[in-house]
Amino acid sequence: MLPKVVIPLIAALVIFVATLGLLTQRWAVVVHEKAGELADQHTKQSGQRLSAGLGSLQSETQRLQALLDAERKAKAEVQQQLLKLQHDYSTATAAWAVTQASWKTWTDSYNKWSKTESERLTQFCAISEIGLDYDARFFPKAAELRAKIGGRHYPTFEELYELVVNKPYDAKANIWHEFPNAYNQVPSFVCVDPWTGDLGMLLFRDDWQKKLTPGEISEGRSTSYFQFMNNMKSQIDEGKIGPKHIIPLAVTSTVAARYFLSLGLTPDVVYLDSAHEKDETFTEISLFYSLIAPGGILYGDDFSWDSVATDVKRFAEKLHLELHLQGATWMLQKPH
Repeated sequence: MLPKVVIPLIAALVIFVATLGLLTQRWAVVVHEKAGELADQHTKQSGQRLSAGLGSLQSETQRLQALLDAERKAKAEVQQQLLKLQHDYSTATAAWAVTQASWKTWTDSYNKWSKTESERLTQFCAISEIGLDYDARFFPKAAELRAKIGGRHYPTFEELYELVVNKPYDAKANIWHEFPNAYNQVPSFVCVDPWTGDLGMLLFRDDWQKKLTPGEISEGRSTSYFQFMNNMKSQIDEGKIGPKHIIPLAVTSTVAARYFLSLGLTPDVVYLDSAHEKDETFTEISLFYSLIAPGGILYGDDFSWDSVATDVKRFAEKLHLELHLQGATWMLQKPH
C-alpha cells in the first residue's frame, strides 16, 4: 500500500501532464493559426509585388513597342527617300547622257563647220605676224609720261596709279573708297574680267540676264566692271587684299599692251583670259609676249577650249617654245 503522501503527488503529476497536453495542443493550434496568417500575409504581399511587376513590365513593353513602331516608321521614310534619290539619280544620269550626246553632236558639227570656215577665211585673213607698236602721233606724250616715271621699266604703285587714275594715290581717298555702288550689287567673288562682255555674253544675253547673273545687263550694257570694283572693295574692307594690290585698267587688251609699251613697262608675269575666239588668243599672246621681260611668264586658262589650245600651240610652235600644261592652265616662258 502506497504511502498517503505519494497519492497526492501522483494525482498532481497526472494533472500536470494533462495540463501540459492541453497547453501543447493549444500551442499547436495557435502556431497553426499564426502560420496561416503569415502565409496569407506573404501571399498577399507577393501578389501585390507580382501585380506591380506585371504593371511595370506592361509599361516597359508598351514603351519598347512604341520605339519599335517609330523605328519602323523612320526606316520606311528613309527607304522612300532612298528610292526617290535613286529615281532622281537615274533621271539625272539619263538627262546627262542625252546632254553629252547632244554636246558631242554639236561639237562635231561645230568642228566640221569651223574647219570648212577656217579654210574659206584663210583666203582673206591668216594672222601669222603680229607687231606691237603705236601711232607716231602719240610719241611726244608717251615720252613725257616715261620721263614722269623716270624711264624705269618697273614704276612704283603710286606712279602707275597716278598715270591710270589721273590723280595721286591717297590712302584715305582712292578709287576703292570712293567708287559708288551704282547698281546696288552685293560682292560675291573675286574675278578678273574684261568688263565689256564677249561673243558668248551677247549671244546668250537672255541667259546671262535671267539665269546666270541676274542684273548683269543694264541699259543694254554689261555691269561687270561695277561688280568687279565692288568685289575688290569688299575684299579690301575685309582685309583679304590690300588697296595697293590692284589697279583697274578698263580698256581692251590691245590698248593695254600698247599703253604699257608707250610707258616703257616690261612686266614679269602676264595672265591672259581673253574671250577665247579664234586668233584672239594668238593675237594677245603675240602682243604681250613681246612686252614681257626676258625670262618673263605668260600664262592663262581654258586650254580645254579648241580655239585657245590651237592658238597657244600655234604660237609655241612658231617660236619653238616649251608649252607647260597643268590641267586647263597653260604657261609659256620667254627665254633670258
